Amino acid sequence: MANFVESCKKEFNDNGMSLQLVRPDEGYDYNIVVAQEPSIGGAAAAVIVLDSKGRFVASVVRTGRMSGKGAFNGSAKELAKKISALRNH
Repeated sequence: MANFVESCKKEFNDNGMSLQLVRPDEGYDYNIVVAQEPSIGGAAAAVIVLDSKGRFVASVVRTGRMSGKGAFNGSAKELAKKISALRNH
């Protein structure tokens, strides 16, 4: 999980945004929910983003990666692109 957070911080920064971890009782724009699962075809990761009111914003799913880290790294990159596009739209 720590690798995913670091990957997200880098990818968000590369897309002109910052990622800051906060406690649930602090204000936030997005709640990022992650899941990782090994599968027969390799590692898989799913990321779902909700806004501060719990409404769906975006999702990313990566499957068939050699490792969970690879699945999460790919997810972080795609997530940053999606959030950046939404914020600039």
